[in-house]
Amino acid sequence: MKVIASKIFNPSSDISQQEKARFGQLCQHGAGRQWFAKYVNDHRSTQNVAEIVFFRLQQFFSVCLFECDHEDDYVPAKCLMLLCFVFYTDLKPPHGNHEYLFSGIRTQLIWRSLKFWNAAFFDAVHCEGVHRGPNRSSLQEMKRNVQRHRDDIFSGIVFEQLKEFTKFMNFLEVPKELNVEFLVKQSMVGKLSDDQTCTLRENIEILYGVTSNDQ
Repeated sequence: MKVIASKIFNPSSDISQQEKARFGQLCQHGAGRQWFAKYVNDHRSTQNVAEIVFFRLQQFFSVCLFECDHEDDYVPAKCLMLLCFVFYTDLKPPHGNHEYLFSGIRTQLIWRSLKFWNAAFFDAVHCEGVHRGPNRSSLQEMKRNVQRHRDDIFSGIVFEQLKEFTKFMNFLEVPKELNVEFLVKQSMVGKLSDDQTCTLRENIEILYGVTSNDQ
């Protein structure tokens, strides 16, 4: 899998039909999907890729995401989803138009799965919580009121991640109704305030081109 991933990012490398078939076989196994997501993530600093690499990524992402959906394997799928908004190419260099990877994989069935979005969101919130961790000032506050502090941090993370995820869902052409259903559920789980939930709902209306005055 590492060899295939390296070839994908090398414009001068040829990927044989045999290697493509082998990739498909590897993606039928959880370990193969996890390793592919990891190796592609290792190249995330590249961001701007050659056109041939761009279309290869779309092709191989599609294969892996199909298997992720079939096996309800959401951790590597979440990684690939985020990478869809990292890699881009300049299809028309004179005009400086960036085309991001997500533009070519909007039709993947996994984007229509509420189970995927719930699982991916849970993982994102957990990772962000671990990443932030307590700083010196927060430790002092935690001594005074541990539970309140934890709740504040958690609700802040949930709010920020929901804002990002609902945007991702819109870019991937997830139906508005599913986006709203996802927001309502996660707002309740995250114990967001009515004002926070209302703000996020208004953001969805804007994303889908519907303002309050149009309703």
